[in-house]
Amino acid sequence: MAPEPSYPSRPSGGFGQSPSMGGPTGPGFSRRDFITAYADMVAQTWIDDQYLDLLLASPAEVLARAGIPTAPGATIRIIQVKLTGMGKVEDQVNSWIEGNRTGLYDLWLPLKPDDIDLSPGGGDPNACAGGASCCCTPCCCCGKG
Repeated sequence: MAPEPSYPSRPSGGFGQSPSMGGPTGPGFSRRDFITAYADMVAQTWIDDQYLDLLLASPAEVLARAGIPTAPGATIRIIQVKLTGMGKVEDQVNSWIEGNRTGLYDLWLPLKPDDIDLSPGGGDPNACAGGASCCCTPCCCCGKG
């Protein structure tokens, strides 16, 4: 049996902590850090099916390692959606803040587009280092978006 893959972790608690819920809230919350961690997590699900499977099986654990804390014992609903260009990353940020208040988190997880080459460069010399030349979240590797 192959060893379980190891994924890099982000330090937890970087968004400001609510004493009651343990996640991003209040004046210490960094939207930028949250968005960066969220974009990295989405990108990882697009390039690594095992990571996606782990996220679906153990969302709190995987999200914590990705730097996206949740309240202990919280419910995390993963809502897989097709990219439409209509959503805003700010909606995910606000949903996460609400989850810290209620203990119910909605994780909007865009499905990998069928028409995108995620190999390094994606065949486009102007693409991000990770290969994606377009996505629904800020670029996880170059800050574009």
